[in-house]
Amino acid sequence: MKKALILFSIMIGSAAFSQGEDLSLVKSIDRNPILESSLKTINSYKFIVKFSDSSVHSNLIMTPETKEIQKGNNNNELERLNVSSSINRDYGLDILDSIYNNTGILLVHKRSLSLGYDLFLVKTNLQDIESVEEALIATGYFDSVKADVKMKVNNVTFEANATNPLGTKVKPASLDVNAYNDPSFKYQGYLDERTGLAKGNNNILNASVYAHANKSVDSVRIAVIDSGYFENEDITYASDEADFVSDDSYSDCATIDTTGGNSDSTCLASDYITKTRDMDATDKGWSFQKSNGSAVGDGSVCISGHGTAVASIIAAKRNNEVGFVGAVVSSDVEIVPVRALDCDGGNSSDISDAIVWSAGGQVPGMTDISESVDIINLSLGASAGLCEAGSIYRDAIDYAVSQGVVVIAAAGNNSQDVAGFTPANCEGVLTVASHNQLGDLSLFSNYGEKVDVTLTGENLAISYMNTNTYLEPTENYCRDINNLSTCFAEGSGTSFAAPLATSVAVMLKLTNPSLNESEIRALITQSAKFDHTVDVWGDESNRVSKVPNAGITDAYATLVADLDYTSIESIEVSNLYFGYNTDYEANYIESLISLAGKDQVCNSYTVSWGNYVLDVDGISYIVYGSNSNTEMDESNSTVLDEVTAQKVVVNLNGYTKMGIQTVYNGTPSDLIEVNLSQAGKPDVCAI
Repeated sequence: MKKALILFSIMIGSAAFSQGEDLSLVKSIDRNPILESSLKTINSYKFIVKFSDSSVHSNLIMTPETKEIQKGNNNNELERLNVSSSINRDYGLDILDSIYNNTGILLVHKRSLSLGYDLFLVKTNLQDIESVEEALIATGYFDSVKADVKMKVNNVTFEANATNPLGTKVKPASLDVNAYNDPSFKYQGYLDERTGLAKGNNNILNASVYAHANKSVDSVRIAVIDSGYFENEDITYASDEADFVSDDSYSDCATIDTTGGNSDSTCLASDYITKTRDMDATDKGWSFQKSNGSAVGDGSVCISGHGTAVASIIAAKRNNEVGFVGAVVSSDVEIVPVRALDCDGGNSSDISDAIVWSAGGQVPGMTDISESVDIINLSLGASAGLCEAGSIYRDAIDYAVSQGVVVIAAAGNNSQDVAGFTPANCEGVLTVASHNQLGDLSLFSNYGEKVDVTLTGENLAISYMNTNTYLEPTENYCRDINNLSTCFAEGSGTSFAAPLATSVAVMLKLTNPSLNESEIRALITQSAKFDHTVDVWGDESNRVSKVPNAGITDAYATLVADLDYTSIESIEVSNLYFGYNTDYEANYIESLISLAGKDQVCNSYTVSWGNYVLDVDGISYIVYGSNSNTEMDESNSTVLDEVTAQKVVVNLNGYTKMGIQTVYNGTPSDLIEVNLSQAGKPDVCAI
């Protein structure tokens, strides 16, 4: 007997099956999706999976946007939407049917994703996500099974002033406040040089003027993967745009106000449209009460505004007598708005596909971007381990990096260690935390060793529109309450520090387009100032303990920095077990010595060096051991290890000397000897 007969009660008649076919439950639901809502089950989950046999993915390939097109066999349209017309869907469904019969877990295929992944609705009586993952992996059909996690925009704060959005803020100290006629420019202190107490200023305006005057390419393309965009008089967007939101928390409406008014604040139930992906990134959705996939009441509009704010920080127009000054000259960038979040956040499956699409990859059901972006800004996050190997999120970021795209992520606003937040904890991204104008780490900012750099994240000028302002525009926010593209505010959050870092990456790409993505990240981190160890009251700054690897960005210093790829500086070395001083730790070392020998334990070292927090493409390091009585070189030394990171654990047993050598694009530099006499050791090694 099929296990599912115990798990599910199916309230359907034979008429529901297509043309009297004798279909399995899996195939019946695939032919007639409405049957899914008739299944009575304990738990439903959404999972992203990757089949061990890629042909299963290839034959299942389908998205809700292409299902009808596939039935009509419009091959040209399917090719444009990256879906093959030559598939045997029943082959894939038979695999799902086998899984169902053997485990009682029903997999309902929702859509094919990029990079060979698929999204399923999983119906089961298993009690938790971990049990479902284990049960599906145990079938042997999958290389990866991960829950589709909801991600949010980082919580931010917005403020307005009745006369000027930034009217109460600190004015720049050294900038010519009359240089631009944008009303809020004179209050944008964070664009100024780092002077006096204002150590948090990022010297962005000087850098952007320099970059514009010395640029080697016309413009740099940025994908702002966020909540999409709302038209604003201070922002110009690229012709490319896309909406990857597939969750039906907020739906579409057949009647949309495109005049700048708010007449569509309510969407009639008769105008309800099921949410699908499309090529319109407008930040607008409607919340409906639904039953069996249909609206049972009118919908209420919801606008996030987050994506618009992020884009404006980067590229608000200059000298146009409205708004404020963007971090880069607007003509130097192309902002590609990519909607992956609605007012309730966004799914990791949607965000991952958005990353792949932005980097020039193919996504089933979506038209390709006309040209890959150079930089991706991710001012969003979730407290989940989404960057584990074998996850679509990790693979999406790896894909973008492999295409030379710089990925920049906000650290998050939870006042917690960033190690627990994705994408800020992902390898290959530049992780950005927030500081205030004094240079102190913002109280709301996440922190930790994974933070690469900090920029101003408090009281930034932004273009603005959200649900409240849309429904009741006021002079506090909008220059003209009858024109909703004239609305501005100020905001705080790491979400707004990240686009400033994105802007610095833009300037580097403008002035030196040959820099690869890892070099850009290395330049931004290396050139940041580690000079804020004491706050204005003379106490140790919170930066010392909370963001030990993250300096304060000076954008102009970053642009003119001479990145020395070969020097080996600030070498730190200690015995691997140095500091093991408690009785328990001493006993542990004694046990190791009895097992491996004293020489093995006492000659194990941790060594770190160099300028870069991050690995840089084309740079590796060779660690040598030697017993030579003369100066170490390649002829009298033995290779012990070759690494890309600037930290290594090495066993020097049998050697009296250690050295390190940089190899840049295949060319080795001088070999530098490590001073082992300064290395701390546990007491037992001194006997």
